[in-house]
Amino acid sequence: MRNFLYLLISLLILNPAQALDEVPNVVLLTSLDTPRVWYRSKDWKVNSSLEKIFKKHFKKSGFNIVIKHDVDFHELRRQLHNPSNIAVFWTSHAAGTSNGTTGAGSSGAVLSINGKDVKDLFKSVHPNIRYLGLVGCDARGILNEISRKGHYRYNPSLYTHSFTKKIDARKGLRKSLEASVGQLGYTKKRLF
Repeated sequence: MRNFLYLLISLLILNPAQALDEVPNVVLLTSLDTPRVWYRSKDWKVNSSLEKIFKKHFKKSGFNIVIKHDVDFHELRRQLHNPSNIAVFWTSHAAGTSNGTTGAGSSGAVLSINGKDVKDLFKSVHPNIRYLGLVGCDARGILNEISRKGHYRYNPSLYTHSFTKKIDARKGLRKSLEASVGQLGYTKKRLF
């Protein structure tokens, strides 16, 4: 009996989220400066549109919805290593890798709101994360390169999704959300 109590206490201390069957989080992280468009007002921001799309998609999923805007290096790292998260969707500007080039210019970049390259943070994610969506232009090569180098070998249930061309943030988020449906264990029901 004493060993059982020690085991139970150690489980609660080491991983309280799983021990208490906490509802997992789906997380949207945005780190975008909205570009000026001639037909939009000066104070228009894309973040509210992304938030609306994300909330609508996961409204009846049963997951906790977490949304953070203007995310920096430290918050991205926190969310990628949060054991309560099951899916992380990152939306920012990116410059992907070129398939035919080699050297320093071929590594690509994923930018945070303050202009720092955060692509190296995607090399390490918590084992509980089953879906990682990187919504950025030409960013699929970055995730493929990270996976090819073996950074996700200890997370076999992780599915990554990104794009091989320029993509609008709203359209990209919708496509990334569609790609996550089967991986996260729920079905998106639509009424026609």
